[in-house]
Amino acid sequence: YMQTALEQLAAALEGAPETSLLSLQVLPVAERQQVLAAWNATGTPYARELCVHELFERHAELRPEATALVCGDLEVSYADLNRQA
Repeated sequence: YMQTALEQLAAALEGAPETSLLSLQVLPVAERQQVLAAWNATGTPYARELCVHELFERHAELRPEATALVCGDLEVSYADLNRQA
């Protein structure tokens, strides 16, 4: 995929150097679908009757010491973040 994208990008830039990079289509439709949809099919079933904060609290109960947030060198566990909420 990367080789195809780079080849298409080089060809597009040679042919129309004034074109905005955002408007360039560097992957064929099938490959774009593979990258954006098939590889990103990461949906997971969850209790849809619960609100987001309830799902978070449930996860904090199940895995309190798991990392919930990373910002630079700072790591915050689900338990700590839930206490601060």
